[in-house]
Amino acid sequence: RLSGCGLPKAAKDLDKELRELLQAKDIAIREQDFDEAGHCRDLEMEIRAQITALIQRQEGLNKNQAKYNPTVEEEDIAEIVAAWTGIPVSKVSKSETEKLLKMEEIL
Repeated sequence: RLSGCGLPKAAKDLDKELRELLQAKDIAIREQDFDEAGHCRDLEMEIRAQITALIQRQEGLNKNQAKYNPTVEEEDIAEIVAAWTGIPVSKVSKSETEKLLKMEEIL
């Protein structure tokens, strides 16, 4: 129901990879392995760009979904009530309608 919430799974995976990469970069800096630290920095920039692209794509999808504004009809509510309660609400409402239409003849 809340599919648009949070980061996409791919972005979460990339974020985890980014955290591990930042730790590796910190270790390389402490050990004064600046070539490795530079390589880690380059990878970090690539991963951040990928995460940003995924988030922007997800936001674009969410905006498209927001433009679609479905309406809830009486039949939709009757269907849900019937599913929850086990009482066939749509059949009850049809029979009630038929009774009301014939009410004039009966009276």
